[in-house]
Amino acid sequence: MAETPVTTKNDNLNSHILQFAGSLPYYTKYLSAKLLAGEEVTEEDISTAYVYFLQDAGLAAKPARPEIAITYEDSHSDFKKNLLLNSLANVEGVNALVEEQRIEFNPNLTIIYGVNGSGKSGYIRLLKQAFHSRTTEKILGNIHVDPEYHKETKASFTFTADGEPYPFIYPNHEDQAEFKQFSIFDNKCVNIHLGKNKPEFRPAGLNFFADLNEAFRMLEEKIENESNNKRLCFAV
Repeated sequence: MAETPVTTKNDNLNSHILQFAGSLPYYTKYLSAKLLAGEEVTEEDISTAYVYFLQDAGLAAKPARPEIAITYEDSHSDFKKNLLLNSLANVEGVNALVEEQRIEFNPNLTIIYGVNGSGKSGYIRLLKQAFHSRTTEKILGNIHVDPEYHKETKASFTFTADGEPYPFIYPNHEDQAEFKQFSIFDNKCVNIHLGKNKPEFRPAGLNFFADLNEAFRMLEEKIENESNNKRLCFAV
């Protein structure tokens, strides 16, 4: 059988995982291809892998089998190394923030100050909703306006990558990778970050092994059930 083709762009952790998956027995390769493509392994997949396992073990006839092409669906592949947040504008429906305001973010430091009630907390709530935060707070409408006239939350964020600025509208584009590359930290996050959290670092690609191990557990359960069923048949 021809060597399983693998698709990879860089000589990094992901490429080594792909090479590893391509060297595995056919039934394991089948499960690996599912996981690395970002798919969930179903009971039907386990049943198919079970048939391939029997064939690989010489316990069943081995017909011609389809070639397995392994690719890696990297959820971080569109992350940008030189991403900057440039501005926040066109805010609507956030507390009592005055519309048509614009904040320009300096790449080094931006300080926003003002008297109580001037809108600082409103901007923080918006940023915590749009980006990652360990604590999020509900955005309320302007209490000085009849609820019938409250607007939906909306804001325009401008980013720069490779020197080219481009806008995204929140929440319309909240699934874009740019919104996952910034984290918001404030005093409400302190207890969570400094509490009984156990720091842990694990490259995202290593999740593949945990997922593959779970698929093995499901396959082992399938093998055991099939074996027990055959014993019962023989006993009868």
